[in-house]
Amino acid sequence: MSEKVPNFNPRMRISFKSTHKLALAEVRKMSDISRRTRDRIIQKDDLADLPDIVQKYMHRSQVIGKPWLHTIRLHQKGRIRMGPDKPWMNLVAEQHYFTDPPGFVWDARVKKGPLLSFSGRDKLFEGNGNMLIKVACFNVVDATGEKLDQGSMMRYLSEMIWFPAALLGPYIQWESISENAAKASLACGNKVVSGTFIYNDDGDVIDFRSQRYKDTTEDAGLLPWHTPVTGYGERGECRIPVKGSAVWTLDDGDFTYIDVEITNLAYNPET
Repeated sequence: MSEKVPNFNPRMRISFKSTHKLALAEVRKMSDISRRTRDRIIQKDDLADLPDIVQKYMHRSQVIGKPWLHTIRLHQKGRIRMGPDKPWMNLVAEQHYFTDPPGFVWDARVKKGPLLSFSGRDKLFEGNGNMLIKVACFNVVDATGEKLDQGSMMRYLSEMIWFPAALLGPYIQWESISENAAKASLACGNKVVSGTFIYNDDGDVIDFRSQRYKDTTEDAGLLPWHTPVTGYGERGECRIPVKGSAVWTLDDGDFTYIDVEITNLAYNPET
C-alpha cells in the first residue's frame, strides 16, 4: 500500500518545487519511455508456468481475455498516520504505474484539520526510489538511497494486486511456497526484491508479507511489513482488492499506518 512518510534527517535535501507539477512531469517522462505491447490479449496459456494457487488467483481476477497492461492510473482515498500514537489524517492520491520497465508516481494530499496539510510525491524509476514531501507552503523532504530503493520496489510489488495481469510479465519470477502461498520476486535492473502473497482457498489474495526498511537512516534495519486486504470489488473490468492497509510489525506490536480504498482505476488509459 501507499508509502509511509520517511522521518526527517539532516542528510535529506530540501527543495521548494511543487510536488504536483513535478509528479505530472514525471508521469509524462515515464509514459514516453514505457514499452507498450499492442494488440496482445492474455490467454489461458500465459498462466501455465505459474504456481497452482497463482493460476487460481488469475482466474478469480478475470484477467484472461483482457489486453496486456502497460500503464495504469488509479485514485485512492483513505487515512494515514506518522506513528502508533499519532492521529489519523485524511488522504487522497492519484497514482500512475508503468509495467515495462516497472515504475510508479504517487501524488498525494494529506490533511489534518483546516490548518495542517502536506503534499507528497513518491516515485520508482529505473529501480530507484525518491520521496518528496511538502509541508504547507514550506519545506519539502527529498529522500533517496538504497534503503528507499528497496522500499519503493517492495511497494510496487505489493501493489501489483491492483493490476494483476502485470504479474505475468518478465520482471516477475514465481516460486510455490504452499497450497495458499507463493513467493514473487521483482527485478529492476540489477536489483531484486521478494515477498510472499497469501491466498484463501478460493484463490483471492488476502495479504502480502515481506521484510522492508522502515526508515532511510544509517542504522535502520529490515522489519516485517505486510499489506492485508480488507475488501474486494470490480475495477477496470477486473476483480481486485479495493480496500487494504499497510502494517509494520514492531517490537511492541503491529502498527497500521495507512488504510486506503481504490475509488477509480483505468487500465491503459489514453492520457
